[in-house]
Amino acid sequence: MTFTGRNIVFLFLLLLVHQAYSQHNVLDKKIDIRFEGQSVREALKKLMKEGDCFITYQPSALPQGRQVTRSFRNTSISTIIQEVWGAKLKLRSRGNEITIRSNLRESEVAKKGSFVGRITDEMGEPLPGVTLRFLGTPYGAVTGIDGSYTLKNIPVGSYSLEVSSVGFEKIAKEVTIPAGYLKTNFMLKASTNELEEIVVFGKTEAETISEKAITISSLDVKKFRDQAIGTEEVLKTTTGLVVRQSGGLGSRVGINLNGLTGNAVRIYYDGIPLEVYGNGLPVNTIP
Repeated sequence: MTFTGRNIVFLFLLLLVHQAYSQHNVLDKKIDIRFEGQSVREALKKLMKEGDCFITYQPSALPQGRQVTRSFRNTSISTIIQEVWGAKLKLRSRGNEITIRSNLRESEVAKKGSFVGRITDEMGEPLPGVTLRFLGTPYGAVTGIDGSYTLKNIPVGSYSLEVSSVGFEKIAKEVTIPAGYLKTNFMLKASTNELEEIVVFGKTEAETISEKAITISSLDVKKFRDQAIGTEEVLKTTTGLVVRQSGGLGSRVGINLNGLTGNAVRIYYDGIPLEVYGNGLPVNTIP
């Protein structure tokens, strides 16, 4: 077969069309995919599997500390790569192979930055002891007594920041660290957790004694303090105890306790048996 100049040009154009079509086909291929807290490297690996493609990139250009949590529905592979990376990229494709070229030069990728600022409460007072950490990375800090914080030597990229302290609401946000330093101040709101109701029960000494294993009857004499009565009148209010006296104040008093009388019933005054005091201190003379 003899090829003329016109045929060669036509074949060359077909080759260019095929190449453009292949490139269009892989980058514009639309898929459904979901990422749940995965690193950029893990997300790209999953994209290659579900998108049936092969992605090459420079490992040193990968965003450090970035976690991807997002769902894509009927979205092109090109758009998914841009969103996963978190930056504008130059994408090249050949067949089902995609090459990622970051807009950052190699010297810029290696740069690091600092993250500084101050944390206060709603009244503007500094908060010491507040914890800041970039999730999934070793980078973190605790605020000083003036509420200030400093994180140094952080690789340039996007991070998931968490700010927390006891008694305050937690803050979670995405932070992009540039080359140089980034200053950001935070204000924490006090957490309002409603406590459950607490009920405290108490017992008097008389109630505690009456609940013991042995049979004890106790009297709370507070209600008798303002009454002009003797001890024998108070004892009469006890169940199972009968007080008999032959006359008025100072007369002979007999006590019957559940059928027991005489020496079988002992009466103590300040821990001393009442008979030790003799007849000068009968029960009905004790106020």
